[in-house]
Amino acid sequence: MSDVIRTNWSKMHRPYTTIEVRITESSVQYVYWFDSGKDPNVDSISFANFYGSTVERKIKEDFGSTIYEEVCESLEALIKKG
Repeated sequence: MSDVIRTNWSKMHRPYTTIEVRITESSVQYVYWFDSGKDPNVDSISFANFYGSTVERKIKEDFGSTIYEEVCESLEALIKKG
């Protein structure tokens, strides 16, 4: 069974390309859709390993500081909640 998506952000990155950040019950995922009819590329990292990861860098670069801060706040809230 896959993780339930708790929070997500998405945006058009380039023509025919969508990127998405998902926070599940146990991980942060960076999802890259080149063609909506195909399976996406998914980079996934645990909460404990998020800071300093490639996923963190991609979120900062592709979504900007506002969304990055929202991701961090959501992540911290889920960690505190347990």
